[in-house]
Amino acid sequence: MTLQQLVPILLALLPALPVQSAETACSRTPLHTFMERGQDLYLGETHGTVEIPALMRCLVVAALERKGEKLIVSLEQQPAARDLQSAAWRGQDGRGSEAMWELTRFLLEQEKLGRLTFHQHVPTVFDNPHDPAAYERRMGAPLRELAGQGLLLVLSGNAHSRKAPLPMPSPYDPAGMYAGPGIMHIDVESAGGGSAWSCRSQGCGVNELPTGSPFNGIPNTLMDGKDFGHDFVYLLPRFTPSPPKYQAPHP
Repeated sequence: MTLQQLVPILLALLPALPVQSAETACSRTPLHTFMERGQDLYLGETHGTVEIPALMRCLVVAALERKGEKLIVSLEQQPAARDLQSAAWRGQDGRGSEAMWELTRFLLEQEKLGRLTFHQHVPTVFDNPHDPAAYERRMGAPLRELAGQGLLLVLSGNAHSRKAPLPMPSPYDPAGMYAGPGIMHIDVESAGGGSAWSCRSQGCGVNELPTGSPFNGIPNTLMDGKDFGHDFVYLLPRFTPSPPKYQAPHP
């Protein structure tokens, strides 16, 4: 067999890599400055977007370039999500999106190379009836321990990442309040609207962001996050939806 005949075969055997468009290519953000100072970051997201997992990947890539410090990355997932074919990826609420699946695959590859520690912080112990306060505590408490072991980057829904109680009739402490005093809480929002894949009362699908958003600002800038339960709000240009990697199993 000639080399010309062999090349297509070898290329076919290479693992497929996620394609990044120009819009999701890595660029420097204010969050990079914090991280380069050794600041632990807890990012809060709107589930089901293309842009936020891409941002997280960019931060991880930049953190790996720092070298000399252990890197720990924690996502709002069940431990079973480490199996990329598992039922953990059948959820339809945005956490099982194509973009999140690609981020997870990337993190697993980097962990296999010994470049980082990959962690999942969705609890595996549940109360019956459901106790939201206990759930948040079980989600956040392990992060405090991880924060003392190296540079910590965390991503979860922005209701969990808060450093202040949720404004509810019966408020409780979200996971972010258990993550330790040294972590910085960043709510990642869209400056220009858009849409995300999420679940609402009428079902799961592509949902437009509310009009009249308080986050109408300049992309790639920080806002004071006090009114939103975080240290800062970081503004991405616009959200686009990332659908589930796999369809939900038939009942």
